[in-house]
Amino acid sequence: MTYNSYADVNVLDEASFIAGTTYTLDFTISENGGVPVEIDLMDFTWKMSPYGRKDYVVVTKANSVITAPDVYTRRVTLLPTDTATLKGKYVHQIIVVSSGKTYRPAQGTITITSAIG
Repeated sequence: MTYNSYADVNVLDEASFIAGTTYTLDFTISENGGVPVEIDLMDFTWKMSPYGRKDYVVVTKANSVITAPDVYTRRVTLLPTDTATLKGKYVHQIIVVSSGKTYRPAQGTITITSAIG
């Protein structure tokens, strides 16, 4: 029997919110033990899939709608229309493209609960 630890991959705090609400996720890219990296010249994409279904992406946010609160951070804002019909557990990843190389520095889980009628 083998044991896989996903602690090094699932480093983002778990997020939870109610479907159909606005929710923001901030990503600070760092290297060498947590030193923030200036990321102004990098391209970003964010994706979310149902837990266990990496082949089925339910929400994608591309560079054009990902905002920059500062030179080290990128912010993904989920709008009510992005999650209005969703519920359950999801996995999300930020994808960074720098100098033609693609990086997926971290992932985490998001739990979305149904809105009360």
